[in-house]
Amino acid sequence: MNNKDELFSIFQDYNSKIVGMHQKEYAVLILFVKRQDEYHIVLEKRSSNIPQSGEISFPGGKIEQSDSSRLESALRETEEELGIDKKYISVLSDFVILTPPFGKVLYSFLATTESSEFQPNREEVERLIFLPVSFLTATKPKSYEGKITIQRPDTFPYDKIPNKQKYSFGTGTYTTYFYEYNGDIIWGLTAYLLKELADTIKNSIDTF
Repeated sequence: MNNKDELFSIFQDYNSKIVGMHQKEYAVLILFVKRQDEYHIVLEKRSSNIPQSGEISFPGGKIEQSDSSRLESALRETEEELGIDKKYISVLSDFVILTPPFGKVLYSFLATTESSEFQPNREEVERLIFLPVSFLTATKPKSYEGKITIQRPDTFPYDKIPNKQKYSFGTGTYTTYFYEYNGDIIWGLTAYLLKELADTIKNSIDTF
């Protein structure tokens, strides 16, 4: 391709994206609701009918091609799971993009609702959990470090790279967090996002 206009027009208004190995994209809503004069975060215990049953998660799910945006994915799934119309949800902002080392990208959004009339979809949600923000900011989660390495097949072409089998490949670590609240165990990606949220809140408070 030697036509400058044709080549560079491809990248006009290009939207950046995260690329990797067979990554699936998900979007979740970190939803705040006021109960008993304090803000809580709405979490779900997943029903026995869906994958990862019994675990605690945020409302949200897989991004579908038919969704107009990642935020729309999070709102659509929240409507389906919590039984609350998105017109009662006020979006505050984007939050973090989580890229765990197992083929997922998780987009998160912060929102509030004045409604308390949740009608969970029992096919997907066993029950709701309302986690006080004060608990989150006052509680240090337990953490466990794991080592990340790549297992290469016997057919890997070591002869094509410097130092052959002695090549020093990179490794990494991944932290898994655990919270316990009223007998419920919150861990995995949900706990990771909660810790990011808690740190953001506490760091912001410290600057005032």
